Amino acid sequence: MNWSELNMSEDSVKVFQELIERKEKLESSKRFRVIYLVFTGCLALFFAYSFYRTVMVGSGGNTMAMLDALFSDKKMLYTLALSVAAMLFTKNVLYRVEKAKKKYDTLREETIDRLEYSWSFHMSQEMRDQLSSYMKERHDINLRYKG
Repeated sequence: MNWSELNMSEDSVKVFQELIERKEKLESSKRFRVIYLVFTGCLALFFAYSFYRTVMVGSGGNTMAMLDALFSDKKMLYTLALSVAAMLFTKNVLYRVEKAKKKYDTLREETIDRLEYSWSFHMSQEMRDQLSSYMKERHDINLRYKG
């Protein structure tokens, strides 16, 4: 579908292009979110297993011996630091995904409102249905319902 076929203004075309870009950015962020969550989970499990095997078993339950074993082993400290850093980074990625989702949903709702109210005077119902179908099939963007 060519945007010129729908006889829309340049501003309307830019809104749709921005909506498509935000959807692609959101989907990309969601894919990376899964990768970071798996990596962080594996790293945390590795640290927990290493901590149990090296520190807890070796110290015999003595807290001071556990702290000494933890801080004297450089590999454990690096693993702990990497685990904490990965968790913080993953939290940041999750925040960015939520922010991208909110921006996408806001623009999508504004686009639906424009389709329902202001564009209804300039576009026929068939063109609007064709546009909604195109966006759903091609980009998986729902322009029929806000919810």
